[in-house]
Amino acid sequence: MPKRDALKIEKKIISRASTTDTSLLTASYLISLQIAKCKIPYSIGEELIKPSLIAACNEVLGPSAASKMKDIPSSTDTVKRWISDMAEDTETKLIEQIKKLKLFALQPDKPTDIQSKSILLTYV
Repeated sequence: MPKRDALKIEKKIISRASTTDTSLLTASYLISLQIAKCKIPYSIGEELIKPSLIAACNEVLGPSAASKMKDIPSSTDTVKRWISDMAEDTETKLIEQIKKLKLFALQPDKPTDIQSKSILLTYV
């Protein structure tokens, strides 16, 4: 088999393996959002939420739905990355909205932390 044909086959295999269903990614983002809102360790997605989803889907919707739940990305690193992405997106949108405003107010504040170190906070 020529190298060119082998390369084409490898590209197909890689693209097939790296493609994730959009609904699975959306579910992963939604789970990550709930984890962030509850302020709980990121590992709970893989340790508790995903196994619970699989068990519930297996009982209510059947084994085919449960097998699809197994494909939801929920590792600690993935949850951390999704939460970081969402925070960055929120910050970007806020900055864009502020840039569009003609007038806005700044409210500086100088609170201290537990060690009596000053922190500069600015509210927009």
